[in-house]
Amino acid sequence: MSDSIAIGWLGPTNDYWNWILSHFRNVSMLDDRTVDAWLASKNPSTPQDEANVPTALLVAIESRFDPQPEFVRRIEQHAAQKSNDALRSVPFGVLLGDDWVGHRRTFPLPESLNSFYWYELYDRLLPWLLSVSQSSQTFVAQDLSAVGTNRRISPRVQRLLDADIAIADRLQNQAAVENSIQFAMVIAETASARQLWCDAFASQKTQCIATTPDHLEVWANPNLIVVDLETEPLAVREVQSSMQGVRPQEQLVQRLASQFPDSLILVTEAFPRWETWNALRECGADLIVAKPFQWTGIMDTLRNVEIG
Repeated sequence: MSDSIAIGWLGPTNDYWNWILSHFRNVSMLDDRTVDAWLASKNPSTPQDEANVPTALLVAIESRFDPQPEFVRRIEQHAAQKSNDALRSVPFGVLLGDDWVGHRRTFPLPESLNSFYWYELYDRLLPWLLSVSQSSQTFVAQDLSAVGTNRRISPRVQRLLDADIAIADRLQNQAAVENSIQFAMVIAETASARQLWCDAFASQKTQCIATTPDHLEVWANPNLIVVDLETEPLAVREVQSSMQGVRPQEQLVQRLASQFPDSLILVTEAFPRWETWNALRECGADLIVAKPFQWTGIMDTLRNVEIG
């Protein structure tokens, strides 16, 4: 992303964390000793050298046994009590590593936390940061928790609803702007997957063709190629990785990167692991999204963030 948003980063910097960090230009690396001073410096009442630059704090937590959740709870408590202007003035998100998959069933974090898995970068995290960077221009979200029902919507669901509205609003306002993705090609094994993507692109006035992995003799020059295959169960993929074999999906991406060198390649993956994504990157993939993905978030990222 551009310098239009300043990121404070608290957490590890290896593997997929480093990959996420590579998408930002204005990053302050923080630790337990410096984060409070950094937050205080972002207080609107404090003079700043970089005035009016939107800011967000990202807290990355690798393991469920890391000490970071306690820090996150402290921030949340301060913000809830409205006792700290600095904490309330800086939006923050919690990024979760592989160890957190399925945590809502076994180790739930407070639903009030704005959390993302590491592989939700393109369809959820970047759109949220875009909303933060454009906060002065965005709408004030309607309180949907009391509309048409006596049952209050959970904070997590409310955030998802607000994100959908913000993205839809941004895409609608950009309807007259030339779309960098003017022609897309979808490669999927099932008719339902092909239809889903074609409908999504049609809603954005983007031309689209769809085919299957065994019919790639296509005379086309797409801006974007979507690879949405029915991937093997995780246990099977781990066995394949241990055998150091090249998966069919990787072979397909490698062929597409060679056949269409000027196209962005987006790959969908169920419960992706860093090793899987790294292998796909080496084969030529540009973006990865996990199923189930937020397709409007993907469109938002493709329209507003420079990929590559």
